[in-house]
Amino acid sequence: MHLLCIYAQAYEVQPCFLEASNYKSITFVNKDAMDTIFQQDAFTGKEIIVMVAEEFGEDKEGYVRQIVEKCPSLTSYEELGSYAYSTSYHLY
Repeated sequence: MHLLCIYAQAYEVQPCFLEASNYKSITFVNKDAMDTIFQQDAFTGKEIIVMVAEEFGEDKEGYVRQIVEKCPSLTSYEELGSYAYSTSYHLY
């Protein structure tokens, strides 16, 4: 399964590397470049893991809702958990 890591600041991604190392394929994208992810091969499948690495500020789940709305192969999501600056979601 592919992991998509959305981050606000590069330092917030570093604590996520332990979990990220469990995936064969990872795409890192800055939250300000969200529109670029919809051209990625990661969205050709029916499932994806999204890790939002952001300490404060915007609603982390809002990024996930935006992805589900724009990707016809994805219909729902569930929160998997949080660690350090990140929260992970399973999109399917």
